[in-house]
Amino acid sequence: MVAATGGDFLLTDYDTLLSDLGRVPKGVDRLVLCDMGVDGSDEGPFVEALGAIASRAAVTYVDHHLLRRKAERRIEGLGVELVHDEGECASMLTYANFMGALPPAAWQVPLLGAVTDGMDDSPMSRRMIEGTDRLHILAEASLLSNAVLANRGDGAFLRGVVRGLSRMAEPHEIEGVEGAALRQLRRSKELVRLIAERGRKLRGLAYVVLPEGTRGNVAELIPGTMDVPVGVSLAPAGARYLVELRGTSRCKAHLGKAISEVAAMYGGSGGGHRLAAGGTIPASSAEDSLRALDGRL
Repeated sequence: MVAATGGDFLLTDYDTLLSDLGRVPKGVDRLVLCDMGVDGSDEGPFVEALGAIASRAAVTYVDHHLLRRKAERRIEGLGVELVHDEGECASMLTYANFMGALPPAAWQVPLLGAVTDGMDDSPMSRRMIEGTDRLHILAEASLLSNAVLANRGDGAFLRGVVRGLSRMAEPHEIEGVEGAALRQLRRSKELVRLIAERGRKLRGLAYVVLPEGTRGNVAELIPGTMDVPVGVSLAPAGARYLVELRGTSRCKAHLGKAISEVAAMYGGSGGGHRLAAGGTIPASSAEDSLRALDGRL
């Protein structure tokens, strides 16, 4: 988006999305929101926040998370341009929507997003990756994702990565990416040991509690380490847990739907894709939530 529009950007997350939308300056004439899905509990406030901005600026919402048809109609009824497809990753949808304003070299950026999101077998991604060196794309995507994991809480580093990609730099050319990726790869080896040591196995999932900053990476490592279809990582955050779920092809449930339903039962929130999802649950009901989640797999 930075390359297509020349505008500024803000990196947000589910915990801060609504407050960040409320801080969009009055003088902004266009807002593009990418890859931020919402679950049922936040759907109303989210749609209202988009509508408030759409009343004074052009708004485009690009996403690939589960979105109820009722919410789609409400969003479009507010004058928001909705670009939504669960079958493609958000970076690929953004690229397709703004392709005309992008330089020719921009095709690689959405492929990096597709690989890191586990959606490089989607129709658009597959066509594009067949026309290039697949191993090169996989290597660059691995550098990028591991560097981001290593610096998840470092806003300055993450903004630098976005700026680099917007200039069509490859991840290995962006300052700090190679070193950060290597640090994260070494850390992953230690995480496997901790999972094997501390992980607990239920019927269809295994879970482990580890500090914040490791969630998505840990959830991805659990299925192979503990031989289960679904991995769940929990990170303490005050009176709640931040939760990430990752599934393999053995998982037959829609994890986004499952965590949305279970989290709502216990006063939390959640959502996501079929095999990758996340949310928050109260620490006091963590065991009950995990058993309820396990029952849906």
